[in-house]
Amino acid sequence: MDLYDCVESLIDVVSPYRIVTLLRSSDYTIGTGHRQTPTYSTPISVSAQIQSIDSKELSQLDGLNLQNITKVIYIHGLLSGVIREDVKGGDIIQFDSHKWLIVKVLELWPEWTKAIIVMQESV
Repeated sequence: MDLYDCVESLIDVVSPYRIVTLLRSSDYTIGTGHRQTPTYSTPISVSAQIQSIDSKELSQLDGLNLQNITKVIYIHGLLSGVIREDVKGGDIIQFDSHKWLIVKVLELWPEWTKAIIVMQESV
């Protein structure tokens, strides 16, 4: 039984779901100056819930030296942060005219993911 599905309608009253664009990290190419340039799969629209980050999640970021706007995202489906073994950067989420990088996956379940995202740049 997926408990998240059971409470989803109640959560939506307090913090509504929104449609965001997901770009899954797929690989990289070598660009100018022999720098790695990430590549992404075809963008898809997904339902997500964006929340402010709380103190418990902030403690999990300790040592990552992030100095930007951070939020938590809940999304139906799977997200990936940086996976060095698979040569992947983090997935990108686009909403509110900005790109957001998945920097840490907090919870990974078969139907949904909770992750920390950091604002990168304007779209």
